[in-house]
Amino acid sequence: MMNEELGYEVEVDRIIDAYLYTIKVSMDENRGVLVVMYLCKIIKRVGGFELIGEAGKAKFQQFSFDEINALNMPEFYKKAIMRVNE
Repeated sequence: MMNEELGYEVEVDRIIDAYLYTIKVSMDENRGVLVVMYLCKIIKRVGGFELIGEAGKAKFQQFSFDEINALNMPEFYKKAIMRVNE
């Protein structure tokens, strides 16, 4: 997945968190999607970012830990990112 989406070969360090994410207006995700968040070590670059995927256009940008609360993403992702910084 990291190969395809981000263009990196990675090694999983550990699981950070898991969350059952429900999207009520979705036809295939209204019963929930299990999201497992991992801390990974980058091994090497093997490709580029996938800029247009199944969910449409992607946007990549760098942010600091201080900026996480202002990001437009579900809270469970923010908590997982902050947990890595502890």
